[in-house]
Amino acid sequence: PDGDASNKWIDRAPWTAYEARGGLTWYKSLGFVPQDKTDESVSRTLEFAYDDYCVAQLAKAVGKLDDYELLMKRSRNYKNVYDPVKGFMRPRLSNGSWDEVSWSSREDRMPGFTEGGPWTYLFCLMQDVPGAIDLMGGNEKFAAKLDENFTGGHYRHDNEPGHHYTYLYDYCGQPWKTQERVR
Repeated sequence: PDGDASNKWIDRAPWTAYEARGGLTWYKSLGFVPQDKTDESVSRTLEFAYDDYCVAQLAKAVGKLDDYELLMKRSRNYKNVYDPVKGFMRPRLSNGSWDEVSWSSREDRMPGFTEGGPWTYLFCLMQDVPGAIDLMGGNEKFAAKLDENFTGGHYRHDNEPGHHYTYLYDYCGQPWKTQERVR
């Protein structure tokens, strides 16, 4: 969008004309949307990565294999906002460091996220569930984090990033938990 590298793209800000893919310039150059340049940076990074995966499938279907490869590579950009020390997706700054000022895994809504927080977006990786499981330490650790999400009262079904979370147990070898939660 026009002025992408100079506009913070604050959600629903007045006089922000065309917000689609706001922060794309940064995402393409850094591999993530930086919080000091574009608002809601983690949510944007995760959603852009999923969008890239979807468009990659179309590119593959029409025989644009170079585009497919580029978009599939970018679909893994979600890894660039995962902090293995904290165990959450976190906002980064344009210099690559973590945004310590706005960080708290306990907050429901905070800078870096759209209508949610770290728990809302932690498992928002539909395009690469096996990669996310590896990123978070394997099946057992992934399942334990899912358990904590549900038993700790963090799960929010009122927003689309989490609608698939109950089904993730199927991918980490604990399908009975999906069956219990879906019921």
